[in-house]
Amino acid sequence: MILRHSFTSRLLSAQLCLPPTTCLHFAWQGAIDHIFEAYQQILPQIKGHLCEGAKINRPALLRLLRELSKYEGEAFGNMSRRNQRVLKKVEQRAPWQGTDGMDFETAVAAELRSYEEAVYLVSVQSDTIRLGEVGWHERYYHQKAGLAEGGSIAECSQAMCLAYLEGIEWTMGYYYDTTPSWSWFYPYHYAPFASDFVTHAPKLQQGAKLQKGAPWPPLAQLMAVLPPQSSSCLPQAHRRLMRDKTSPLATIYPSDFVEDFNGKQWTWQDQHHTCSMLCFAVIIP
Repeated sequence: MILRHSFTSRLLSAQLCLPPTTCLHFAWQGAIDHIFEAYQQILPQIKGHLCEGAKINRPALLRLLRELSKYEGEAFGNMSRRNQRVLKKVEQRAPWQGTDGMDFETAVAAELRSYEEAVYLVSVQSDTIRLGEVGWHERYYHQKAGLAEGGSIAECSQAMCLAYLEGIEWTMGYYYDTTPSWSWFYPYHYAPFASDFVTHAPKLQQGAKLQKGAPWPPLAQLMAVLPPQSSSCLPQAHRRLMRDKTSPLATIYPSDFVEDFNGKQWTWQDQHHTCSMLCFAVIIP
């Protein structure tokens, strides 16, 4: 009943169209339980439900995010303490002695454990944000959102929150009603934190007013979603635009680009939450 009449299941589906918020990240242990617990906490306090059809109740959604922000802080603290334990354990551990003298099964298990610990250690050591440690919020917006030194973190995080709520409303309309806008896009590679929505809640109450616009031509839509390696699906003229290095669209289809695994240990782990640092394709009709 909760899934049917509330916005919870749809809020999760919005994560397929937007960068994942930390409070809804499935990598969190017990994330789904936290969402239901938060919903149960706020249900007596909100009017109606979190959504009615394709429309969301912004004040109620912000109330839910306020409740989820409590789990966010707890998760960051747990993450920081776990990482510190790993680093301390590695420092105190005796050097790896190999598997000589072990039976086959024990040797395989030891090798796998050693490899997993080494990969996890690299992940911890290369983490420059260090969520849960002093200054993590500032580091996130400077390093992830590209905020210049001296820039306003408050203004940047508020703009991201506004855009993110627009993205949720766009997703709701797209899946459950009609496309709210053909030109709208989320202009950031990363999401704000649940705590940011709490901070800026008074300025986030009004729903989005998106411009409808017109859809791109079908072939342009395919060019927007296909990689250059799949250009054979398109006419020859369009293939050249996607693959020719002298093409005016060459910057949209780079041969090399950075992938941010966002704290993941493995390339196959939770690939939807891996961020490909591609430029945003903005086509002005």
